[in-house]
Amino acid sequence: MGFSSEAVPYSYFNEENQLVGYDIAYAYQLARDLDCQLEFVPVDFENLAGQLDAGAYDIGMSAFLMTEDRLSKMDFSQPYDVQNNVLVVPAAKKTQFMHLGEVVNNHKLVILAGGAFVDIGRRHFPHATMLVSPSLTPIITGEADVLLWNRSSAFVWCLSHPEFVTIDYGAELGTSYLTYLVKSGSTPFQTFLNEWLLLKQQSSFHEDMVDYWIDGEPASQRPRWSLWNRVHPAQKR
Repeated sequence: MGFSSEAVPYSYFNEENQLVGYDIAYAYQLARDLDCQLEFVPVDFENLAGQLDAGAYDIGMSAFLMTEDRLSKMDFSQPYDVQNNVLVVPAAKKTQFMHLGEVVNNHKLVILAGGAFVDIGRRHFPHATMLVSPSLTPIITGEADVLLWNRSSAFVWCLSHPEFVTIDYGAELGTSYLTYLVKSGSTPFQTFLNEWLLLKQQSSFHEDMVDYWIDGEPASQRPRWSLWNRVHPAQKR
């Protein structure tokens, strides 16, 4: 499985340095249902299709976006979540970002974005400077003015970083279709994934994962998933 560690609450390292999240829980369940071993490989956002084609991993599972550009290079499962695109901004400067039109016309704006959000940012903020990075550090250090992200990830991240807030413009920045990536031409596996996701949605597993990872049910009511020490040693970092 290809993963990103900056996709809270879908895929991230917790305080115990364990790889956890909604998609990580789904990855373990998929491995159990296929009766196979699970190994994690960090993704290169600039070469997702190349990694898939080379067999670096069989599936990408870390809140990846389905986009028109990616459709020509790889295949996808059906979307398992749809989120508004939002901005994460410093709480002390929230009033400066309340009106989207003013933000769009700000020629000095520096936007942090990674993966597919880079093209989304360039499309919606043609005058801004895009700071392309898979790391969230630039928004914390102030190197970037705002972070472009999906609503769920942004909201959960802000809970642990209360100095920032999420501004949702009501889908005016478009929506993110979260999906799983597979190699182009992997029709049998793609079909299996779609049917498998449907079965999970119809069972209690999907509801349990949403309650725990997305809606934040108390940890005592859910088992902790995806211990990092179960990952192949070569993939630790």
